[in-house]
Amino acid sequence: MINRTQIAANVLADHLGHWQTGRGPLKVRLKNALVELVLSGALVNGDRLPPERGLASALAVSRNTVVAAYDLLREEGYLATRRASGSTIQFADAGKRVHERRTHAIESTYGINNGSQGGGAIDFAVADIALAAPFERYVREFTPLLHRESYGAYGLAELREAIAAYYDARGVPTSPDEVLITNGGQQAISLAVSLYVQRGDAVAVQNPTFFVALDALRMAGARLTALPERAAENVLRETFIHGATRLAYVIPTHQNPTGYTMPAAERKSIAKIADDLGIPVLEDQVLDELTYDGEAPAPIASYSRGGTIVCAGSLSKVFWSGLRVGWVRAPAAVIARLARIKTVTDLGNNIISQSIALPVFRDFDAIRAYRRAELREKLRFATALLDEHLPDWKYNTPAGGFCLWLTVPVADVRPFVQIARRFGVNIIAGTSMAIDESAVNNLRLVFSGPMETTREGIHRLARAWQAFTARGFAAPPAVKELVV
Repeated sequence: MINRTQIAANVLADHLGHWQTGRGPLKVRLKNALVELVLSGALVNGDRLPPERGLASALAVSRNTVVAAYDLLREEGYLATRRASGSTIQFADAGKRVHERRTHAIESTYGINNGSQGGGAIDFAVADIALAAPFERYVREFTPLLHRESYGAYGLAELREAIAAYYDARGVPTSPDEVLITNGGQQAISLAVSLYVQRGDAVAVQNPTFFVALDALRMAGARLTALPERAAENVLRETFIHGATRLAYVIPTHQNPTGYTMPAAERKSIAKIADDLGIPVLEDQVLDELTYDGEAPAPIASYSRGGTIVCAGSLSKVFWSGLRVGWVRAPAAVIARLARIKTVTDLGNNIISQSIALPVFRDFDAIRAYRRAELREKLRFATALLDEHLPDWKYNTPAGGFCLWLTVPVADVRPFVQIARRFGVNIIAGTSMAIDESAVNNLRLVFSGPMETTREGIHRLARAWQAFTARGFAAPPAVKELVV
């Protein structure tokens, strides 16, 4: 739902989503998208829409387009305009129409990403790791475990043993009762948030950070604070104490979205502070094994002696996004509490997925080497295209991961995101991954898809940027450098 009364232009633009991909003139597409928000219940009677000029700027369209769309809304009985009061949603039979709209949505049961972007849109927003041809044999090798007991929140004993051995090899001594299998890495994060965070609690996060983790924290009612990077131990300690921090969430290796990798000294400081103060730290390790060259850095948990570090991991990025197998590594008492929470949500894990994961762990070194080499080559390919077609956009080359954090020479990148959608590209604005406006001229570009898709997508971005700058939207600020 959108916040009531006056709606900010950027907030409404975010809710409108891919409104440009419909049919007809822009004014009609915008009108139709606003009607959808009314009929879905996102806009209700009494909501005051942004001024035409402000919404035009947020959507990167002319003011005349917004004026015309508002006129169409008034003609169809969705909008009322009064002098000095602005344009307000006013819809006589809203209740009946909203009910009909929701009933239709339930009957059609389509998902959030249902391929409706149209026009062969290229998606730079999602890291969809394909099942590589050499890996397909793993899908066929799960039959010995198909007759196992289907329920059990903790997960298959053999898989927990394999993950415990994995942590032993990384310098984090682990027993199987310190491992909980989850349905993907996001469930691991959400379970930890459910355990540790109550409404109003302060949670320290890197800023920016993984946007779906931010969603989980916000849904829990967390009060988010920024965790300083590259800070001395005393500064970090003061941040934890003065912020009354109840939990910290960090991605220490190839951080999503910036690519930043914490040095060993920073990892040691966080572990020591967490141990000294008894503050749990949720260490998101999903990207750890995507280091292009050499070994992944030792995890924060390897420096902890107090059991305050809760590790969240997943196979989705190193093996395949379609394999929803994740885990939590934590003290056994914490695992038992998480298992009780998990039982309420799903009663257990998918046996077939876990059975596929077992041979993956047996051949983990080879699988990891394949994925690292693939992503390393795709990074080179994407950066060469960016250097050629968008030379004014800045980035620092990460040491691992699947995305680039781009700094665009514009005061606010969100209107450009709207233009890019018109050219058939979905890309995430930095503000969607931040707790404030600090990433207002950043974009996250995921390069893990097929190379030809990346090539076409960057070509489209370049054309969108040319159209954007030609219309006078870009006002280059001083470009900030990012060190990773």
